[in-house]
Amino acid sequence: ITKEGDFVATGRSSDIFNVGGVKTNAALIDFVLQTEPGVLDAISFLVPDEDGVAELLAFVELDGSLSLFEVNRDANLQITAKIGRESIPKRILSMKKLPRNQNGKPNRSACTQMVLRARKEKTRMEGGES
Repeated sequence: ITKEGDFVATGRSSDIFNVGGVKTNAALIDFVLQTEPGVLDAISFLVPDEDGVAELLAFVELDGSLSLFEVNRDANLQITAKIGRESIPKRILSMKKLPRNQNGKPNRSACTQMVLRARKEKTRMEGGES
C-alpha cells in the first residue's frame, strides 16, 4: 500500500496471466507481437481497471514502417490465430523504449506502473483530484 492508499502489485515470477478466468502466456504474446512487421519490441502486461479487474495491455516499439493502427489490426489477427482471442491485449500502446531489466527480460511491473501513473495524472488534469 502506497502513502496515497493505492494498492500496488509488485509483480509475479511467472509469465502466466489469468485474463477473465483464462490462463495465457505473456512471453508467447510478446513473441507474436515481436514477429509482426513494423514491431521492434513488445511487452504484454496486466493493469487493474477501475473495478480492480485485470486488463491485458501491451507496449510496442515500432520501426516506423507501419502505423500503430496497422500493427494493432494485424497483431489481433495473429494472436487470435496462434494463441486465442482471450490473449488479445485490450490496448496496444506505442513506446519509444520498453522497460527491461539488466538481463533483458521484460519489466512488466514497470509497464503496469507507467500506465497507472498516466491514469492518475489524467484524472488529476481533468480535475478529478484536488
